[in-house]
Amino acid sequence: LESTGLPDAPVLGTLVVSADRLYFAPTKGDDPTVDVPLADVIAVDLTTSHLGLSTGMPLLRVRFRTDGGEDAAAFHLPYTDEWHLAVTNLTKDLRSQ
Repeated sequence: LESTGLPDAPVLGTLVVSADRLYFAPTKGDDPTVDVPLADVIAVDLTTSHLGLSTGMPLLRVRFRTDGGEDAAAFHLPYTDEWHLAVTNLTKDLRSQ
């Protein structure tokens, strides 16, 4: 998360997208969970770096609204193009309602 700054090590876990939420459950319990209603997603894009780090592979970056303002998270995933398309289409559908 941009709001918490750079983690000491990569955070591993599971990313799930449903019809109304984007949820990241970390493998280790002390790492932050990301739970974002899709209605709060502002932008979805692919980037090669986040918080000054580059993986050399595309990252799925999701920018969203929180009670404290805007935040963003980036995820290193297989099939980033498909994830990007899925999350973009789901959030577009919510905005058009």
